[in-house]
Amino acid sequence: HIYLSNNTISLYENDILILTANNFASIVSNLIIHYQLDVFIQFYLPWCGHCKQIGPIWKQLGQEFNIGQSTSFIEAKNEGRIKEEEEKRRGVVVASIDGMENDVSGLMR
Repeated sequence: HIYLSNNTISLYENDILILTANNFASIVSNLIIHYQLDVFIQFYLPWCGHCKQIGPIWKQLGQEFNIGQSTSFIEAKNEGRIKEEEEKRRGVVVASIDGMENDVSGLMR
């Protein structure tokens, strides 16, 4: 699934928000500052055994916590239609970024 927000392309794959060096700063800051969501990011290396091991667990986290591929949760939150318990559970975005392909060291301050 591909989504466009603030002229930034977002890709969800297996319920995980896929970040790149090109969209990292804008998406993460937008989710945290504008929508006040928590972002749980996996910085992984494709060849890393530990990263491969946590892959299925990360996918489960995405299925359980991600806001999904629509803005319905954000709209409902902004309109006050979300119960506090649901907000705590759904106010998390599970994301992932390939550390080999994307250098974000200069973007994290």
